[in-house]
Amino acid sequence: MCDRHQIKEAIDRELCQITLGRCAAGHSVLHMPAGEEDGLSQTTGRGSFQSAGHGRRRRPAASWRAAALLLAFLAFSGMSAAAVYFVHSHFQVNGEALPDIDPLSVTEMTALDAQPDEYGLFQEEYPSYEAAAKALGLPLLDASLPERTAQNPYMHVQAETDNQDYAQITVHNYLVGDCTEFQLLEDGLYHHTGHGQAYYSPVSLTVTVILSEEQLAIGWNHDYLGAYTFAESYTSPQGYRVNLIEDTTGENAALPDDIVSEKCAVFAADGILYTLTGRVSTETMKEIVASMQ
Repeated sequence: MCDRHQIKEAIDRELCQITLGRCAAGHSVLHMPAGEEDGLSQTTGRGSFQSAGHGRRRRPAASWRAAALLLAFLAFSGMSAAAVYFVHSHFQVNGEALPDIDPLSVTEMTALDAQPDEYGLFQEEYPSYEAAAKALGLPLLDASLPERTAQNPYMHVQAETDNQDYAQITVHNYLVGDCTEFQLLEDGLYHHTGHGQAYYSPVSLTVTVILSEEQLAIGWNHDYLGAYTFAESYTSPQGYRVNLIEDTTGENAALPDDIVSEKCAVFAADGILYTLTGRVSTETMKEIVASMQ
């Protein structure tokens, strides 16, 4: 009979096979700085979080093997599904595992009433972050900073979900700070052309919500690729365990004082995953996280 360690290793192998893209049962996110995409396919550009690749939803045989092994491991060890999920949800920088953040959990959400695209995904745009939270019935955190309460015509809010396993709310230009000179481009998004003193770029927000026990058991994997490095892990004033990731592009620039690297703050609250991304100082990013209520 297999012992606990052998069962755990078997689950690891199976989950690695089924969390490589949306076409599999899990979702894997590849995030890399601009200019580093060559040689890697199905990755996202800097400043946004999207699942790697688009494929029709299907459940490969590996997912059923993993599910069976998972149930066996639960029965054998007495661990809860949330505990196993916490073990197997990986956040990495170039393959290096990051410290644990608070665990995710299944959250109820109002389904999107829209036509699905060719991949079975539903998308909806909203006039504001508050409108998205209200329409989806989600108790989302929001920054309580002066720059958040000020009118922001440059924000773009879009939700994407399969109405079954997961949902992501992407908020471009969530905080614009003292950035100036925005220009509306063909993609329908405002892009800044002038940076400020505190904000070298706007800060964007991505919210990831787990909708099903199946997705919870599989986990949610993120890998930051390219010129990213793990900066630090800390506990916010609210008690959130936060991982800070930094883009090292420009470290060897002729004028390093003029370069503000991109920072990503990743944390979970009430079972929902939040990712803040922008070219601000570490102190500013921590202030933003501390204001999320």
